[in-house]
Amino acid sequence: MNYFFYQLIILISIPFFLIYYLTKTIFFDKNYLHLIVSKLFPKLKINPLLFDYHFHAVSVGELYASTDLINHLKVNKKILITTTTPTGQEQARIKFNNHENVIIKYLPYDFHFIINSFLRVNSSKKLVLVETEIWPSLIYCAKKNNTKIFLINARLSKKSFQKYFFFQKFTKQVLIKIDHILCQSSDDQKRFFRLGANNIQVTGSIKFDKKLYKAYGISHITSKLNKKKSLIVTLGSLRGNEFKLFLENNLFVESADHIIIAPRHLNNINRIIKKIKKINFGYIFLSTFNTLNADCPKFIICDMFGALPMLYRISNISFIGGSFLNKGGQNFVESIYSKCPTFIGPSLFNFQYFSELAQSFGCLKIVNDVNEFNYYLTLLNTNKMSLNKMKTNGINFSKEIKGAVKNTLNVINR
Repeated sequence: MNYFFYQLIILISIPFFLIYYLTKTIFFDKNYLHLIVSKLFPKLKINPLLFDYHFHAVSVGELYASTDLINHLKVNKKILITTTTPTGQEQARIKFNNHENVIIKYLPYDFHFIINSFLRVNSSKKLVLVETEIWPSLIYCAKKNNTKIFLINARLSKKSFQKYFFFQKFTKQVLIKIDHILCQSSDDQKRFFRLGANNIQVTGSIKFDKKLYKAYGISHITSKLNKKKSLIVTLGSLRGNEFKLFLENNLFVESADHIIIAPRHLNNINRIIKKIKKINFGYIFLSTFNTLNADCPKFIICDMFGALPMLYRISNISFIGGSFLNKGGQNFVESIYSKCPTFIGPSLFNFQYFSELAQSFGCLKIVNDVNEFNYYLTLLNTNKMSLNKMKTNGINFSKEIKGAVKNTLNVINR
């Protein structure tokens, strides 16, 4: 495949793109209508804008990862932030909309004509792509405009590598246009090298370098939930039907005094509520927790972005989702940093290197099913020392993996 055929594929896919997002607009979220218009017909101002940095973060996770970098740069640099999803756009506006040096937009559809028109009036000196955001048209057009391109916090799992390797010639043509690729681990670096990329170095994961507690207080939670008196379990970043595996396990439900469920995607909340009602338990939303006057129900549903570090901090034990299903796992480091004994399922290809490192430090344990997780719940009553050791090990692990933000800034500021 070459660049021409890529454009042809993108052009052919536009009707399917419209059908997909119109369906989402009608049945799920009206914000997708604005997304459609912005991606296919971006507003093109007469007076072109020039930014020092253009950060592209596809959605919420990538946006949160780059927040510390943007906060450092926005003081005296003009920054354009683009996202791909409505949730990413919403969170970007919450975090940065009031800052005079930051402008937030949707990234248009990755078709050469649309992207080129967008970049002509939204040019930047440096384009910063967060994680594996390899958009060929964006990269080609930015390079044509003499923009310096960085791929930061780059990761490439074995599964993703195989997909890119299938189109190795075209992938190499795109990657060699990127000036610097800053990888999370040496494994990622080796895979990018095999794909033909240049100027690759390991800087660590900026997701694991964040200050976790500055945005949220916990006093209104701990006044009603006390992990010294109750067994509190947080199920973080659950994907798809993972919540059913836990709610259909009677031993798990009966073992915990309070169960906090934080779905990876908030549109799963209604399905979770139906299941909780079916097993005859009460629930409360985290967003309304400060209005609670009675005893706290068994289930607390996290309906807020960015609250997981706080929830891990008030919990006795946690499980990280996306790992019982074949999704490759989710960020478990927030839980470890929060000094919460942390468990995860066997599917970990998104975090292979760091999960192996965490296991070697003794601060992360893999469980194969809910029953195995139940075993560790019993240890909270019979052998707390073994789980408390995980907290101490987590401190040593966190020291080992920090420094990515500083390393990344050193490169993109050159």
